[in-house]
Order: sequence, then structure tokens, then C-alpha cells
Amino acid sequence: VVYRKRQPATTAHGVAAGRDRMHADAGLKNPFSVEAGGGNGMLTPGQIAHFGTFGFLVLPQLFSVEETKALREASLRTFQELRGGGPYTGEAEWALPFFERDPLLATLVDDDRIHQIPESLLGPDFFLDGTQGNLRVGDTPWHGATEFTEDVRHIKVTMYLDSATMETGALRVIPGSHRRGSPDHFEVLRP
Repeated sequence: VVYRKRQPATTAHGVAAGRDRMHADAGLKNPFSVEAGGGNGMLTPGQIAHFGTFGFLVLPQLFSVEETKALREASLRTFQELRGGGPYTGEAEWALPFFERDPLLATLVDDDRIHQIPESLLGPDFFLDGTQGNLRVGDTPWHGATEFTEDVRHIKVTMYLDSATMETGALRVIPGSHRRGSPDHFEVLRP
């Protein structure tokens, strides 16, 4: 899910932070208890600072096991419908838009647990730019975010509906590579 700020942002960190490319990875269960998030459902100042420094957040247990199972089933069902009922071939699949194709998935855009992420990082005046579903098995090459030329902050909220461990293909991030104008950290990793 990509969210965009409605206009260039000037933040407490200055104009440069308002122009950064930023991504947030949302995990699967709910850390927003009174102790973790102050009870308001917003990210903590520490989480926001971590995101600003490293360009990602891991929010484990954002959804219950039951909710995650239902979301996974809805996602797989949506992909099966998109391929006309045929079996999964093992090749990477993606769909854009995605959430709009299933009633359960469509509820995610208004779910407070998701909504509070872009609101905390971009401010209340943000909008949903699009939803995307990805189905992948195996390795994927190193890749960076799409380079946007406009001066509008945006984040990507990603949900992993399968376990992503070191053994099964955990996401790897180059800290700081989210900053606009940073060097191409991926150049040495490309074939």
C-alpha cells in the first residue's frame, strides 16, 4: 500500500526529511497497547525516529493469528481468481490494484492499525496512492524503491502473510538508502 503526503512536507527534522523516500514494513500482530504506543494507536517517538534513521519499521504481531490467516486466504483466493482459477505455477505474480478485489482486503485501508502508520509518519493530510499484491517464492534480486521525481514524501506499508525468517527469505534493508539523493547503494549488488 503506498501512501502519499498531499503536499511537500516540512517536518521537525527540516525540509530535507520532508523530501525523503521512505518505506515502512508492517508485520503481523498488535504492538499498540497502552505500554507500547501510549494507548493512542500512533507510532511512538522512538519508532518514528527509527524510521527516519533507518527507513523501515518492523511492527510484529499487528494482526492476530486468525486475522492473518483470513488475510492470507483472501489474498491467495484473489490471485487464483486473477489467473482464471488455474494453479499457482511458482512464478512471481503481482496485481495492482489489489485490496479492492476482495471485501476483506478492502477493509485494510481503513483499519486503524494500518491507517496510523502513514498518519504518524506523514501527518494527517495523506492519501492512498494504490494497493498491490505480490506472490513470490524463492529469491528475488536486490532492488530499490522506484525513483519518484516529485517532492512529495511517501511510504510503503508492506504486510508479510507468511513467515519471513532467515531460512525462508527475510527482507534485507540497507539502512539510510531511503533518503532521497543518497548514493545508489544497490549498484555494487547488481549483476
